Amino acid sequence: RSLVVTACLVVYVDANGRVLGRSAPEFTTDEDVKRVRSQGGIIGFHHPGVVMSKSFIQDIGGYRNFRPAQDIDLWNRVADAGGRVLVQPEYLMRYRIHSRQTTVQQARQAHQRLNWIQECSLNRRNNKPEPTFEDFLDSRAAQPLQRRLNEERKTIASVLYKRATFFYCTGQHGRAMLMTTASTALDPFYSPRRVWRKMLRPLMSGKVRSRGKPRY
Repeated sequence: RSLVVTACLVVYVDANGRVLGRSAPEFTTDEDVKRVRSQGGIIGFHHPGVVMSKSFIQDIGGYRNFRPAQDIDLWNRVADAGGRVLVQPEYLMRYRIHSRQTTVQQARQAHQRLNWIQECSLNRRNNKPEPTFEDFLDSRAAQPLQRRLNEERKTIASVLYKRATFFYCTGQHGRAMLMTTASTALDPFYSPRRVWRKMLRPLMSGKVRSRGKPRY
């Protein structure tokens, strides 16, 4: 398979250019992509650092109205159509973080859209029609109360974790700890799993490079 979409890792900075953190080295190998997809997960990385094949993207219909996650919808449709999607394991871009990116409302909306994208991708792989956003919301609303409460619990845990990462990156460590604790209380696996994947595992694996020749 030919490489259709590639991106890079990013260094997070504030408005003054101060380094806040780094993105996690995910989807840097075909095995990473295959593992996540086999578990029903979705592919996602930073849009501004992407280079892609114009002809392949046009053939599958380009971007669709999945705001604010139309890019993630596209990467997963590329993979479902047989195209390779990989991230160059080098930090080649600076990405500015500001508070408007991590409001609770935006985080909830993004989480909801990601769940919709995930359901669309799973349906495509099983040769089923993709639900519209309205159908997706209706199906969630029709679920038993216990299941809806469980989904809401996971959503809030995700939102709190995103707030925690912002507070940590901006030096508000007390608030970051509070948000992380609350997120872990709601979902004991969500925050610890992401701390391992985004902070500890990259340090131990040595798979990230800061310079050198591109792999792809």
